Amino acid sequence: MNDTNTSVVECTKCSQKNRLTKRSSSGFYSCAKCGSRLKDPFSIDHSIMNQDNPRNIPIYYFDKGQYDRALPLFLVLLENGENDSGLYYMTGQCYRFLNKIDDAIEYLKQAALRLVEPDRNEGEHAYYVFLGLGIALQLAERYEESAQELTKAVNLIPSKWSACNSLGLTYKSAERYSDALKSYRMALERYVNKVIDKLETNTGEHLTKPMDVGGKKVAMMNTEIWDKIPDALRSEPIYATLKDNIGRVYLALGDLDAAKESFEESIDYIPRGFDFPAPYFGLEEIAEIRSR
Repeated sequence: MNDTNTSVVECTKCSQKNRLTKRSSSGFYSCAKCGSRLKDPFSIDHSIMNQDNPRNIPIYYFDKGQYDRALPLFLVLLENGENDSGLYYMTGQCYRFLNKIDDAIEYLKQAALRLVEPDRNEGEHAYYVFLGLGIALQLAERYEESAQELTKAVNLIPSKWSACNSLGLTYKSAERYSDALKSYRMALERYVNKVIDKLETNTGEHLTKPMDVGGKKVAMMNTEIWDKIPDALRSEPIYATLKDNIGRVYLALGDLDAAKESFEESIDYIPRGFDFPAPYFGLEEIAEIRSR
């Protein structure tokens, strides 16, 4: 387990990674490269100290991504007899992000076993339990078990795309390429639908609207929404990443034309200023294969 008295903080100005040691004296931490003031990784929002729930402190660390600090506190809660699904889930996720995969699987399995009504009241929580467990099993190269857990998440909430993407990676790693393509395409469809739903909510319009054609009401594409979709997809790197994932599967299958099309579309949808070289590398691989 990492030393809770040390932490690595990246400077927001020069990107220097600074290893800091907790100290008892007052003052602030400075970047070793540019001297800028750094965020204190050891500070706690003391408002949580006055609350009755003993989970607040480890959850605070968990939400901050300080898993090495959250983990021992979650373990104490478990030792004290608290054993619900949520607590096992957060403990398992701490282990996963600390790259202790066997421990992560053990605790995430316990989280799954403690789900009471995953299809009803626990839908959102259950989704992330199955997703976390599936990813941990994927990292352990236990692909069949990973696919089983991720499929549970995929089927539980049909509007969410992330489990489909993880399932695609599991299938790709297992060289089940047709299944990988199906899962990645499902992730892409779900993500695009999510973007469209958000546009409809923000504009008060719908993707289609009835129009009078020859005396009949016909559903026509609403350009108010349609024209905004490409820019909305470019606002985050998710669409570009999913298209790159699909391109990788086509490349593994030897379908160079389909792979090239996917990589080129991925490049077209990379957000401005976002560093994502993967599809460029894919095009280079295709060019190299064709030059042989």
